Parts: sequence; structure tokens; C-alpha cells
Amino acid sequence: MKAIFTEYFNQLHEVNTGTLYGEMMSSFAQKPDLPRLFADYWDIYISQLPEAVFAAVNENFYRTTFFDLCRQFLSNLYVWHLEGSHASGRSDLEMEGKYHTRFASDRYLMEFKYLSNGKSQGLDIPAFSPPEKDWDQLQGYDADQRSQYPEKNIKSYLIY
Repeated sequence: MKAIFTEYFNQLHEVNTGTLYGEMMSSFAQKPDLPRLFADYWDIYISQLPEAVFAAVNENFYRTTFFDLCRQFLSNLYVWHLEGSHASGRSDLEMEGKYHTRFASDRYLMEFKYLSNGKSQGLDIPAFSPPEKDWDQLQGYDADQRSQYPEKNIKSYLIY
């Protein structure tokens, strides 16, 4: 359903998802850097959207479109888990290197959070520190992952 929604949304708003992302995904495959990948997604994908869209979206929109874009280009290297279930709760998005790739030991855990335009007005982005409850949530998921997959290289990200 998420892929169908994203495809429909992209067609409706004439968002190019076919040709602009090859270099960004290839760069990630050569040297995985999730913050860079998300920043590129933001710069390329999000910049194509009409301003009116932003009044109606939240973290689920960003998670879904980021997931779908990555799935299209990186599914030969990674397995994706949406809303992964853990003892401490449900994580938003996880990607795990496929067993037959050089990424087999890698596991990325992402928790998406949303700041409305009203809450982000006047916010000093470089000095922004997420609320402690958000860090605690992410650390709970991270601890669950580390106990479940002690052999994996786990990296956790809080994405606003």
C-alpha cells in the first residue's frame, strides 16, 4: 500500500523518481552514509514538491517516500522492515544488509520525528537537541536490536 500511495503521489505531483537518484544511490552503495543519503533525498526529492504539500504531511510521509525511493534502488543490497516490532515498541524503518552482499553485517535503525512549521520557526537548527523522550525511544530500539543481533553492526538514527 505504501508503494502504491507513493507512486500515485509522485504521479499526481509530477515528481521524477526515475533518473535523478542513480548517482546518490550508487554513492551510498560504494560508501554507506545514511545521513548523507537522507540529505540527498531531502535536496533532490523533497525540493520537487509543491509548497502546498507541506501543510498536510508528517513523519509518516517522509518515512514512506524515503523508504520507497531507497527500496527502488537498493533492494538488491538491503532488506527493509517498516514498523519493526521490538520489546520496547515499534521502530519506524530498518534496513538490513542482505546475506550475500558485503553489507550483510550492517543494520540501520531509523526513527522519524516531525516538527511543524510553527514549532520549527526560529529554531537554531545547528544547536537543535532532540527531546530526551525521543532519544530514550531510539535507545530502547537500539538496545533491543543489539540483544537480538549481537553480531550485526547496528547504527541508529533519529531523523527530524
